[in-house]
Amino acid sequence: MIQKISGFKNKYKLTESSNTRDIIDLCASYEKFRCIICNGKTAMRFKPKSYVTINKNVEDDVFYVNGIF
Repeated sequence: MIQKISGFKNKYKLTESSNTRDIIDLCASYEKFRCIICNGKTAMRFKPKSYVTINKNVEDDVFYVNGIF
């Protein structure tokens, strides 16, 4: 399961039960999905990594979706 962080349009938190299908479904909900922005530690949880952009200022287990709703 992926939790939406309130107060932010595109900020999400991975939980212990988050899986690849959750991420695929979330990205598919965006009309123009570009990439996921997260830190290096969180990026290890994403497969494939081709759509991940690393930003060391993002907290662990948190990511942003770069796309337009």
